[in-house]
Amino acid sequence: MKQNKILNKIYQGKLEVSEAYNLLFTKKIQKVKKSRFVKLSIWINENKFISGFVKMFTIFPIHVSLLKLILNKSNQLGDDNLTKEDIIKLISVKGISIKVITNDVKINIKTI
Repeated sequence: MKQNKILNKIYQGKLEVSEAYNLLFTKKIQKVKKSRFVKLSIWINENKFISGFVKMFTIFPIHVSLLKLILNKSNQLGDDNLTKEDIIKLISVKGISIKVITNDVKINIKTI
């Protein structure tokens, strides 16, 4: 419906071709929803007792501002591929799910 109106305006001479092209084919930038909480799930394969103890602390989601504060205070985080700023940008977007699976540990991070 919108395309017909734009083409009619071109036909009548009310609209330039380049302007019509921009109206028809430029994608509008979507706003991303900000996350408020991060749900962590950590499972250690070697010891079930420690896994249960860690799950007891991560049973409730963690607020993003608290996690950002912890990340800013840490010194050991960050390498060439993934920096602190990249991680902070990742956790501030809603709907991100990260799964890390190794032989020793399984970690699930989900933003809500």
